[in-house]
Amino acid sequence: MKRVILLFLVLFLSAGLAVASNIYEPPEGGWTYKYDGDQWGDDPALDGLWSHDNGSDAWDATLIGDGMPGGVTDYTEIAGDVTTTFIRIQDPGDPRQYGHSDPTNRKIYLHYDITTNDAPAGDATLLDDGITISFRSRVAVPGGEFLLDDLHAADGLGPDDWPATGDGYIIHDGGKGNFGVHQSGGGIISFCLAVQTDHAYLDSVIMKEGLIMNRTGANVNWQGAVVDDTFDPASVNLLELDPREWHEFWITIQAAEDTTGGVTHKVDVYMDGGTEPQTFHVTAGSGAEISNSYLAIGCGATPQSGAYDVDFIAYKPGVYVPAGGNAVTDHSATPAEYALAQNYPNPFNPTTTIQYSLERPGHVVLTLFDMRGREVTRVIDAFQSAASYSVQVDGSALESGIYFYKLQIGDDFSSMKKMILIK
Repeated sequence: MKRVILLFLVLFLSAGLAVASNIYEPPEGGWTYKYDGDQWGDDPALDGLWSHDNGSDAWDATLIGDGMPGGVTDYTEIAGDVTTTFIRIQDPGDPRQYGHSDPTNRKIYLHYDITTNDAPAGDATLLDDGITISFRSRVAVPGGEFLLDDLHAADGLGPDDWPATGDGYIIHDGGKGNFGVHQSGGGIISFCLAVQTDHAYLDSVIMKEGLIMNRTGANVNWQGAVVDDTFDPASVNLLELDPREWHEFWITIQAAEDTTGGVTHKVDVYMDGGTEPQTFHVTAGSGAEISNSYLAIGCGATPQSGAYDVDFIAYKPGVYVPAGGNAVTDHSATPAEYALAQNYPNPFNPTTTIQYSLERPGHVVLTLFDMRGREVTRVIDAFQSAASYSVQVDGSALESGIYFYKLQIGDDFSSMKKMILIK
């Protein structure tokens, strides 16, 4: 079958399946350190460089489904010809309410000691001077071959089935979360994959979910934040997406030039091959589990439960912009409706541009067909945020003729248009 050569192409598989790691190429000179989920052995500290002995967490190094509720384990997922090995971290709540003695595999919070392992220059100002991190993750949901233990709710009336929609996480305890970066001079910035039911503001006010990070202002945490007249929506930093799907993030952090309102740092988030960031302004928290600079992964709060999968996490001091990417994205304003525009130019030879818009996040499939209705190629097959997109197609490998392109956005929208290639 003839294929279309796509500019700005990123390889994706269909929704719910694993995709190849490392959509983004490493920064110049490579990552200073990268942990892959396939680096796993008998050592409870993953690849031997992570610690969970910080005086706070209570992981006993058992695996999920291995007798003690919760834990950390590794799984291998095969989707087509792509194999992904990852770790699953599950904090099942507080099993002490159900007769389990410590350790109960609650507050599982793992550290990679940057100061000791890498001795970077100026580690006391690592966040302020600029740092680039990347990770690939998703919220874990029950079902299939990958285990999740029951939820041990704080009311002691369980244990309960793990929520079918997953149990994500919110920023807590001085700015700690699923993924965090702390500098030895003080301050931590973290990121969590949150589902809508994780917080009242997400569930009942904006009805959104996705990647959240430190709030801005005096209280950087989400945990304990009550949605009332004192709650400031302007403090919320949320990148809307489906947290149950694999997403690869490339994030740069540096000191903010404008510190109005207590802002300390600017955060640029690139996702799933995109080359244009969404920018957030956050306030660093204290979060000093250890005094050194460190990377953190885990679920570190007693009142919370949560479970998520980690394919990899990496970091490098300095601010690096990712190379390559997929369709050009415009996040300057959320579109008012779904739309598929006529390609331009049309007729074309050999390239043309297709534009489309999403009023809400969704799984996007953009497909090219020939006159007989045969699929020529999948132009886009990925979950995308609400935004306007522009993708360029090169028809050099195609014969002259009439083609059709169809945009399908979940069950919410479908549209097809005709395009003509004349050589």
